Amino acid sequence: MDPKKLAQLLADKEAKEQAQKNAEKTAAIGAAADRATRQRAVEDALQNSVLPYLEDVKQTIGQKFTYGVSHDANTMKPAGVVFSIAGSKVKIESRFGDVSTTIEQKLSARPTLTLHQDISTASDLTPDKIGALIESLITSG
Repeated sequence: MDPKKLAQLLADKEAKEQAQKNAEKTAAIGAAADRATRQRAVEDALQNSVLPYLEDVKQTIGQKFTYGVSHDANTMKPAGVVFSIAGSKVKIESRFGDVSTTIEQKLSARPTLTLHQDISTASDLTPDKIGALIESLITSG
């Protein structure tokens, strides 16, 4: 094969590889920006919706309801909450914009841990959904 054609083949291959690397880098940057946006939405929902609601529940129910807040070490914004009522402990936390809700219930001698699917995004962090979860914990015991 002609050396000029070989050189062109090599140049085309290198250009294609570089284009692929650039596309992957662009996708990674976009994914990171999306995670950051979702994380801010969760922090805002916790701060502006969930925490005031939990405080209202605490003021209304009293010592039978407790809650605590965890904060992001870098931003000091709320990153999660834990609350207890009727022998159950609920943990709602966020990592990279995803919400995880786990429930530990002590319905027998051995506690059970379950993942709660109804609260899994920032838009689920509402007083209505948190209230429905608390109601289900009270009525299930």
